[in-house]
Amino acid sequence: MKDVRVINTRQLSLTIGRVEPEQSRSILSIPDYAVNMLDRVPTLQKLYKGFKVPGYLIAKFRSHAPTFDVYQTTLRNLGERVGIVGPTVYYPFICCDVLTPHLLSDKIRDVFGVRLEPAGKIEEAEKILSSAIDNPEGCARALQYWQFDQVGLLADWFSRGETFLALSLFRIAVQLKLKITGIYYFNVKGENLLEFYRQGNSNETFDHVVVEAIDRKGISRRFWFVKQSLSEKDLNFERLISNLEFQTLLLKGGEAIVECNRSSTVYRNVLARARELNSRVAIDYKSVDVCVWRPGYKSERVEHSFNLGYGSTFYFGSGSNLASELEYVKAWQYPQT
Repeated sequence: MKDVRVINTRQLSLTIGRVEPEQSRSILSIPDYAVNMLDRVPTLQKLYKGFKVPGYLIAKFRSHAPTFDVYQTTLRNLGERVGIVGPTVYYPFICCDVLTPHLLSDKIRDVFGVRLEPAGKIEEAEKILSSAIDNPEGCARALQYWQFDQVGLLADWFSRGETFLALSLFRIAVQLKLKITGIYYFNVKGENLLEFYRQGNSNETFDHVVVEAIDRKGISRRFWFVKQSLSEKDLNFERLISNLEFQTLLLKGGEAIVECNRSSTVYRNVLARARELNSRVAIDYKSVDVCVWRPGYKSERVEHSFNLGYGSTFYFGSGSNLASELEYVKAWQYPQT
């Protein structure tokens, strides 16, 4: 019998009500029995000891994009104008973008992200990191913030296989300048249940991971990476989202909604809970903006000085103004203009 303990996330405050930022440490709690994999990635320690990517290389690949200081200030101002609320952000298309939610508000404590790729083995993440830090150009590309992650741009990383955890760890440590204190694997199982990796269940594959880190003030931040196709029906994931408390739904890179099967499954996995909670909704793609709101509602918008993804406009509004499931499916059939 496997030595696995199943925990009810209701008991771990996953389904708690709205809380103030200072109370956010109780959200998405990690149980004491969960195995911390941090010691299996010793290369992370090198990133805290004077490691630096040459500025001229970052400038070389940045081309016409703004400097990082300008980008950082713009994102923080944008977050204030849009009204990004913490402590928890649901980011359904996160891939390896830990930067955007971190910069939009300093009140964010938990980023709950979804991506198609599994966490991968911790040994593979260490292997990739240990070789990557000796490749300055590859590191410079990894820190790009001015366009989407693409295999061609990050060939130095993607050619090595299970890249996504390694790239996320690198960015958290180097770009966000946070000290990583924990790496925990888990699975989503049963009604409102999380199962964390613990000693003795090495025969089971764990596709999801949470990375815990602290800033210079000792404030904890968590980045939850869940492997899931949002267009595929999965009752375990659906139950998890239906019980997750979050104050902001971030649809940056939301073009995936356009590319997904435009179905009730996508609605339930992405929009339904935000509507129920009346969460803040922020969107960077016009084609998504015109199809997620209730009929007749026009979202607010903020123009900024450069392209953050799909143009220089951010659209936003309250979750209560999102379309119903029926309205959403109908909107895709007969798009607004």
